[in-house]
Amino acid sequence: MKINMKIVLRLAVIFVSFTQITFAQTFLNLDFEKNKDGKPEGWRCMGDGFKITFDSAVFVSGKKSLCIEKSTAEGVYFSAGNRLPPEYGKGKNLVFSGYIKTDIVENGIAQLWWRVKKNGELLNFNNMYDKAPRGTTDWTKYTIELKIDDNPDEIAFGILFSGKGKVWFDKLQIELNEKIYEDLLQEKK
Repeated sequence: MKINMKIVLRLAVIFVSFTQITFAQTFLNLDFEKNKDGKPEGWRCMGDGFKITFDSAVFVSGKKSLCIEKSTAEGVYFSAGNRLPPEYGKGKNLVFSGYIKTDIVENGIAQLWWRVKKNGELLNFNNMYDKAPRGTTDWTKYTIELKIDDNPDEIAFGILFSGKGKVWFDKLQIELNEKIYEDLLQEKK
């Protein structure tokens, strides 16, 4: 049986394109609805001494939120990060927002953060340090705004919790030039 390499290559390209489109639609997991191995799917998590759960009783949208609680004396902070493909953000105005709720946060804060790099050099960074919630707060929407460089090679964003207490994160959203990120993905199809 003769295998037509042109057909095989076309099928491979279609398969790779399909998996990339599917991945691009779900990899951000901004509402923390998907989890894998006890962590938000698609997110890189780091930090010892914190318990991560997906709370189906306390949330803003969807069916659950991400809940992080200081559980042991070890560890200083917990951070979860994700990446935006640089080609989607280059040269655009960014608004990154999300809802945060806190319960008895002491000696620390809950934060959203955003970082843009080029050739390893930090171009933009914002972690809302001055306006981050402390103590006990109800669900509040927080926003980071910044301009992304024309040619970044890394765009990363995430959440951070330090100190004692418990925090919830939900309904994160990325807007690029006043368009919600998911809408941009649909336009690119």
